[in-house]
Order: sequence, then C-alpha cells, then structure tokens
Amino acid sequence: MQIDDAGNVTGTYTSGTRICDLQGTATLATPGSAKNLYAVRIVAENSTQPGSTGCALSTGVPHNGFAAIRLMPADGSIIVNSSTRYARTLVMAGSTGTGGYFTMQMTKQ
Repeated sequence: MQIDDAGNVTGTYTSGTRICDLQGTATLATPGSAKNLYAVRIVAENSTQPGSTGCALSTGVPHNGFAAIRLMPADGSIIVNSSTRYARTLVMAGSTGTGGYFTMQMTKQ
C-alpha cells in the first residue's frame, strides 16, 4: 500500500491467486490537530491482473476504521536502551459493518 501527501491510499491485497485492488483515504480523524489518529476508508475491488481468481475481501463496500503511527525498534528487539533505533510503522484496521474487516501494518520505506 502507498499513501500520498494528500492522504490518498492505493495498493494491492493478495491471498494466493485472489488479488484485490485497494483505493481510499487516510486523513487526520480531527482535522488540524496534532493527534496521532487517522480515519481510514478503503474500498476493495476485483483486480484485472492476469491470473487473479477474484478478491478475498468484501468488494465495493467501504471498510472504515482508524490508523495510528507507531514507533517500533528497527531490529525487532523487545528490550530497548539509549542506542535503540526506531522505525515508523502505520497500524490500520477497518470493517464494513457487515462482517468484513482488514488489519495491516506498514513500515516506511
């Protein structure tokens, strides 16, 4: 997944041969605030990629939820000290309200 400076989300979800194209938005939940909470809205559609056998997510229905930026030790350790380096990750979860849902975590590249 990718998020541009305007908060537009694009990406692909793959589960075996089931491929979904993802589009949506990720914006501050409280516009103009400095809070670390983002409102997300993602819609999955069947991919036109060759070999795709459909989408494993609920298609055409908005998945609404929230996301937050989280700092994680870059080396994956659970014990931190003054020399620990951190990587920013975005943790996101959303649901359709009718049983469909997604969760994901992205690390800034």
